[in-house]
Amino acid sequence: MADKFSFDKYFYEPQRVEDIKDSAYVVLDSSVLLSAYQWKEVTLTEVLEVMRELSNDGRLKVPSHVFKEFIDQRPKKILEIIQRIDKDLHSRLHKPPKLESLVPFLDMLEGSDDYYHAERSYLEAYDSYRKKTSDLSNRVKSFLQSDPVLSMLKEIIQDSFFDLPEEVYRNIDSEAKEKANKKIPPLTGGDAGKKENAFGDFIIWKHILHLGREVIFVSADKKDDWVLKDHHGNILSPRRELVEEFYEINNEKTFTILSPKEFVALYKPNVSGRVSFDLEFDKRRRVELFDELSKVFNEHDPSGLYSLTDEIDEYRPEIEPLIEKMPGYQTKEEIAGLIKKIFDDKLSEFGKPSERYYDIAEEVLLVKQKYQIN
Repeated sequence: MADKFSFDKYFYEPQRVEDIKDSAYVVLDSSVLLSAYQWKEVTLTEVLEVMRELSNDGRLKVPSHVFKEFIDQRPKKILEIIQRIDKDLHSRLHKPPKLESLVPFLDMLEGSDDYYHAERSYLEAYDSYRKKTSDLSNRVKSFLQSDPVLSMLKEIIQDSFFDLPEEVYRNIDSEAKEKANKKIPPLTGGDAGKKENAFGDFIIWKHILHLGREVIFVSADKKDDWVLKDHHGNILSPRRELVEEFYEINNEKTFTILSPKEFVALYKPNVSGRVSFDLEFDKRRRVELFDELSKVFNEHDPSGLYSLTDEIDEYRPEIEPLIEKMPGYQTKEEIAGLIKKIFDDKLSEFGKPSERYYDIAEEVLLVKQKYQIN
């Protein structure tokens, strides 16, 4: 006869997260701490408020290996931002040729002074913008030495930090290799190609197993080593193998995983839509969303630009603010009005949303629903 305890795990039904949220330990992944460099200030403020409450209650936990990963990866996140400023801003700034070199007879035209005035204004703005973006890049570089984000996280990390007993580390490498060979979660192969920190997920899992209490693990990663996902990439649940192992080791306790958005919504149900959107969209998802919206705008080409340039991101200046404001607009009519407002400078001849805006809005609404932007 099978051992009853090991048999029961296969029929175990974890408690609902709503039922354990006031007693469970909340464990942060390094991906959550690193996301602080991607969030807007209002989002970071909301997240820190929730973290502080849990930390003050003694229920927020930052495993020592999570802290190690965060410290190792933090400079890379800052460098990524600096590189984006260079790639998406500086590399796209090109000083135009002088008008008189393009139109030698410009002085012969009536009102030529107006053209020269417009040119001077543009060049002054161009120089000013380039200087400001260079200054911005330098200020971000200073984060490598004096980091305000790290300072905001310091107290929370210090108060919530915990490590494994020394004896657990003695066999951790051999245990990790054995599980990796057998492809047992969280070592099913997702990090197999890593030269460094290949067993990082397992070390974090050992920290979680050591807590002896219900655990809510908050992670911005969606690796198959940890979770089951739907066809849109949304987390459905932790891997069942993890749930069962946690159940066995921690006396029938519940282990679950939440995204940052779900974590904040659990403890602050009335958080704004824009904060939720900021929490949900990591860099990869933002790129995917931008690419889908670019296809919509390029197909309809409301300004007649794409047919002239064939650049996939020709409508970036219009799509970026659309992405930021999408959470607050629910109907096709509302989205059409938003698109018209964004395009007013380019297509000012339309006094109200035109048919083309409604056509675009209809497709934007489908993209919005696909990405579950509420």
